[in-house]
Amino acid sequence: VYYRDGVNATVSVDHEGGGYTLRINGKPDASLDDMPTQSLSGHIPMLFGAPADSALVIGYASGVTAGAVSLYRPSTLDLVEIEPAVVEASHFFEPQNLKPLSYEKSRLILDDGRTYLTSTESKYDVVISEPSNPFLSGCSNLFTRDFFRSVRSHLNPGGRLFQWLQLYGMDPAGLSSLMAAITAEFPYVYAFHYESGNVDLLLYATDRPLRREDLPEWAHLPDSVREDLRRVSIFSTADLWSLLRLLPSDISEIARAATEINTDDSMFIELHAPWVLHESPE
Repeated sequence: VYYRDGVNATVSVDHEGGGYTLRINGKPDASLDDMPTQSLSGHIPMLFGAPADSALVIGYASGVTAGAVSLYRPSTLDLVEIEPAVVEASHFFEPQNLKPLSYEKSRLILDDGRTYLTSTESKYDVVISEPSNPFLSGCSNLFTRDFFRSVRSHLNPGGRLFQWLQLYGMDPAGLSSLMAAITAEFPYVYAFHYESGNVDLLLYATDRPLRREDLPEWAHLPDSVREDLRRVSIFSTADLWSLLRLLPSDISEIARAATEINTDDSMFIELHAPWVLHESPE
């Protein structure tokens, strides 16, 4: 239903199985099947921690994550997307994405995420990084220690990075290398996971531990937020808290197993991950 050879990528949208799938260079990067990950990537970093009033989303895709963030009415919502055709294609997802570009405080920035962080002096309470997979050239430098250091320099005190990470096609060496990269820059890293069988890990990295008062209470959420969370089968405080699966001590243990930290210079994940992408789990 949509096809465009963009400046940076070939972007297409297919209608299949009763919904739309966004593909970048032929690889599916957003669909209705991905709704829990897309939606919770916007909700969790806004719900857990001190109240956030400014947010940066790197990687627009379907716009669902940005739409979830907009429900919290931040005074700043910057959306960075490298390929203009992705923004065009996202309109097919407007019934799900809440039209974040129409939110009066949102600002679309057509740029590479790393380049934007290098050139801006803006600071944020929340930075959400949701690029494509780390085994893809052009995306892999959004999973390095150097990138995490850059994000940290653009966070306000108590701010947090929320990083999407795939679990499929990732062996223990690759996972530990990524954990070592992010824990090298952030002392407190938590992992959220939707449900058994879901292949996405959501990392929450910050400079201070989560306290009891930093945890969300369902009864205190705006009606619009609760309505949106119900779309991904979140109905209560218990449901929200159950998403938190790994504590900083667990992440640190995984990171300690790393033989190499993923950096711009090592390119460990970019060079290592393709070799294990289609391996069957033992």
